[in-house]
Amino acid sequence: MTAGEKKGNRRARVSVMMFVAFIVLIVSAVFDVLNLFADNVFKIIHGITGILFAATGTFHIVYNWRTLKRYFCKKRS
Repeated sequence: MTAGEKKGNRRARVSVMMFVAFIVLIVSAVFDVLNLFADNVFKIIHGITGILFAATGTFHIVYNWRTLKRYFCKKRS
């Protein structure tokens, strides 16, 4: 496995984790807003998933920095 393949795997893993965290955030927010359960389980899940989402978002930016830099620094035609 080359370094490029390892980086690609990391990118894919971070993207999937970010997507899953986003879905869980949405579901836990809906359950929390609708007060479907009396306990604070969904508030705890929402908080932990929010931290996971922020962390994976940071890794996403780090792993895709070169691509993002090229995109934003592209000369306008």
